[in-house]
Amino acid sequence: MPSNASAPRYGFILFMGIALPAFQIGCSSVRDEAPPIQTLYNEAAQDEIRNPVIVIHGILGARLSQRSTGRVVWGAFTDDAVAPRTPEGARAIALPLKIPETAFYDPASEEVFAAGPLDRLDIQLTFPVLSVNIYRDIIRTLGAGGYTDSVVRYGQTPAYADDHFTCYTFFYDWRRDNVSNALLLHSFIQEKRREIQRTATAKIRRLREAGDADSLHQARRWEDWLEQGYKFDIVAHSMGGLLARYYLRYGNADLPADGSLPPLTWAGAEEIDRLLMVGTPNL
Repeated sequence: MPSNASAPRYGFILFMGIALPAFQIGCSSVRDEAPPIQTLYNEAAQDEIRNPVIVIHGILGARLSQRSTGRVVWGAFTDDAVAPRTPEGARAIALPLKIPETAFYDPASEEVFAAGPLDRLDIQLTFPVLSVNIYRDIIRTLGAGGYTDSVVRYGQTPAYADDHFTCYTFFYDWRRDNVSNALLLHSFIQEKRREIQRTATAKIRRLREAGDADSLHQARRWEDWLEQGYKFDIVAHSMGGLLARYYLRYGNADLPADGSLPPLTWAGAEEIDRLLMVGTPNL
């Protein structure tokens, strides 16, 4: 970088494989040309073996759908959605007031469930909802760093093969308590670990069947990665950071019936390498 201190300076800080802009404000109107981040990361994004990333949205950040009708009850309020201001809509979005026997619940058996990212909010609320844009910005930033989520793709994101796995979003029912969702996060991680095992094994088989030197080298790299074991990195926004913290500390342990905390085992750290929290209320 030139030493002229009067010119605005900017660079990129590499953090978790993510290029973050760093600015230095000056008096000159001359600006260095920004590097082509997508181009720089394109090769590494497809070839480098890294921890897979789990993105966890914040409160209100998931779209909720009604299983019996297929209609949306929260988020993307289009003409075919349930109107939350009507009695029908209020009943649909209300969490049933019943005491569960256990914190474990199966989203596949619930009438209202988290069906994907919050698209937009068209109703007036007394508080701001930032999850819509923040989730998209997180995914876009991860995309610049070479991570891609199958839920949201952008035109400038590098192209990926079908067997490429880097990023997953954990959608949860934000009406429920954080402990229940932390336990569900554990099941989600185990499911993705099995999925990665199947996908990586199939990729190794195809590479070995190709037989050329480069394919065999890639196959050995993937075999070593699976053999040495891997962990997940988490990028969590707002309330998502709270349930991720619980999972790191207690794993899939439920709260004791006497109201105390579970034993601090850091069981979740067996699965998680790094946790990056964005706007989480940690006091």
